[in-house]
Amino acid sequence: MTVGETGTPMPAQRRCGTMDVHRRLLTERPGYAVARAEIETHAQRFRTARRAEERLGVTVIPTVVHVVFQTPVQNIDDAQVRSQIDVLNRDFRKLNPDVANVPDAFKPLVGDAFIEFRLATRDPLDNPTNGITRTQTTVAAFDTDDSVKHAAQGGADAWPSDRYLNIWVCRLAGGLLGYAQFPGGPRDTDGVVITYTAFGTTGTAAPPFHLGRSATHEVGHWLNLFHIWGDDGTACTGSDQVDDTPNQAGPNFGCPQFPHITCGNAPSGDMFMNYMDYTDDACMFMFTKGQTVRMQAALDGPRASIGTSQLLRPALFRAWKGIGGDPGLYVSSTGDGQQWTPQILLPFVGTSSGASVTEHGDLLHMAWKGLDGDPGIYHSSSADGANWRPQNLVPAVGTSHKPSITASNGVLHMVWKGIGTDSGIYHSTSADGLGWQPQNLIGGVGTSNGPFVTVFNGVLHMVWKGMGADSGIYHSSSIDGVNWQPQNHVEGVGTSHGASLAVFDGLLHMVWKGMDADSGIYHSTSPDGTKWEPQNHISGVGTSHTPVLGVLGGRLHMVWKGMDGDPGVYHSATRDGVTWDPQDLIPNVGTSEGPSMVSLP
Repeated sequence: MTVGETGTPMPAQRRCGTMDVHRRLLTERPGYAVARAEIETHAQRFRTARRAEERLGVTVIPTVVHVVFQTPVQNIDDAQVRSQIDVLNRDFRKLNPDVANVPDAFKPLVGDAFIEFRLATRDPLDNPTNGITRTQTTVAAFDTDDSVKHAAQGGADAWPSDRYLNIWVCRLAGGLLGYAQFPGGPRDTDGVVITYTAFGTTGTAAPPFHLGRSATHEVGHWLNLFHIWGDDGTACTGSDQVDDTPNQAGPNFGCPQFPHITCGNAPSGDMFMNYMDYTDDACMFMFTKGQTVRMQAALDGPRASIGTSQLLRPALFRAWKGIGGDPGLYVSSTGDGQQWTPQILLPFVGTSSGASVTEHGDLLHMAWKGLDGDPGIYHSSSADGANWRPQNLVPAVGTSHKPSITASNGVLHMVWKGIGTDSGIYHSTSADGLGWQPQNLIGGVGTSNGPFVTVFNGVLHMVWKGMGADSGIYHSSSIDGVNWQPQNHVEGVGTSHGASLAVFDGLLHMVWKGMDADSGIYHSTSPDGTKWEPQNHISGVGTSHTPVLGVLGGRLHMVWKGMDGDPGVYHSATRDGVTWDPQDLIPNVGTSEGPSMVSLP
C-alpha cells in the first residue's frame, strides 16, 4: 500500500466487497437466493425480449449520500460529494471524455445507460434537503458487515431504498474501496458503500482511485451488473451474463496494455477498460450496450419503484401567462418542438407579467411576479410539471417585472428588477426554492425591464435592457451571483423589452426584440458574453415581447408571442442560429407576455 495525503494507507490494487456481501446474504438471509434467481430470470427474459425501451428517455434516480466520519478529514465537503455525482452522470450517460480511449475493436460496443443521478431535494418526510447527511462515529473503520448502514452500530440508517439510492461514505478497513448490495437483498441495507479516499475527484480522493470510478463500479453492481470475468477465479468458466463482454480469466489490475489476451479471447483480448473490471480509475471508461440492457432490466424489475423518466426524456418545458386580462399561469411540454402536450392551468396562482422556469435537482422550479398591484415574487416546484406544490411568497422582495431563475453550482439563482421606479437589479439564492438568502443589489447596473440569467460553463451570465430610454443591451457575469464583472454594452444592438440567453454548440446565444416599433427578432452569439458576433435579423418573424430559447434534439428552439394584437405563441428551430425553420403557430394557446422555456435533459 501507498499512503495518501490524508495519512490513510492507499491500496495498490482495487478491491470490491460486493461478492463477499452476496455470499453472506446467501447464507444469512432466507429468501435471498430465491429472490436472486427470480431477478436473474427476469433479466434474461428482458434481454431476449429486447425490452430495453421499457423506460423511455433518461431515468433520474434520487440519491442520498451519508457521510459517516470519525475524524474531520473524513467529513468530506459538499463539493467532493457533488464531484462524485458528476462522475456518475458522465459515466452512465457515455459523456465521460476518456471514452475516446476505448480501443477501436470495442468502440461499437460502448453503451449509454440512460441513467442519471440527482442529489435528493426532499427527504423521506418531504422536508427540503441537499441530499447529504452527516454522522460522526466512534468507529475507526468499517467492513462489509453493513454496520455503517445502522445508526445503532455507529453508522447512518438508510433512507427508503425503494425511493432513493443510498450511498455511504466512510473509512473502510483492509484496503477495501467499496461494496454494493445486488437487487433482492434487505431493504434496510440496500445501497452502496465507498471509502472516503476513493470517492469523487476532489478533497480526500487519492490516486490511483481518485476519479470517482469506485462508485461507478459499485453502482453498476447495485443495478445488477456482475464483475466482467464472472467471479470464477481464473477458470474461464464463469459469466457476467452479458453477451458483448469477452470472457476473461480473472480481474485486471493497474493499467494493462491492449490487447491483453486470456481465455482464448484473441485478437482483442480482455475488455479491461470496462467499469466492472478492477483496473485503476484512469484506465476504466466504458459500459457495453449489453450491460446497459441488463441495468434497464433491473429498472424494469427489482428497481422499478425508483427514479422517474416522466419529464426527464429530452423535452422542452414552457410556462406562460394567459391572454389579456387572464392572469392564469399555464404550462406545456414537447419532445420535438412540434407536438405540445395540452396546456395545464396551474391552480391558485396568477401573474401580471409571466413566469420564469428552470430545473434544479429532480424538480422543476418556477418564479413569477404577483397580480397587478402585487409586487411580490412567488415560487413553486413540481416533480412532473403537472402537480405543483402550493406557492410560497419569497420574503422581503418585490418587482415590477418578471423575475428570471436558473440553477448553478447546486443552488437556485434568481434576479429581478426592483419595484416601481427602482431600476436596480437584485439577486438571491436558494437551495430548494423555499428558503432564500437576503437579496443583494448588484452594483452599478439598472434596467427598465426584467433581466435574464443563465449558466454557461459554471458561470452565471445576465443580460438586460438599459434604464428608461436607454435601449442598449448589457451583459455581466458572476461565479457566485454576488460579485459581478463590470457591465459591458453589447455594441450595435438595442431593444424595447429585453433579451434572453441559451447555451448551444459551445456558445452563448442571445435573442431579443428590436427597438420600439421594430417588432423584428434578432440573434447573436458569443464565446464568453463579452464579444458578440454581428446581429442577424431572423426573417419572417416578429414579436411585441422578449423571445426565449431552448435546446432539444441537437437544435436551438425559440418560442415567442406574436406582434401587437396577436396573442399567439410561435415556434421555430435552427441548427446554426442563422437559418431558421419557418415559424409554426402553437395551437390553442395565447399570451399577453413573453413565454418562458427550459430544456430538460
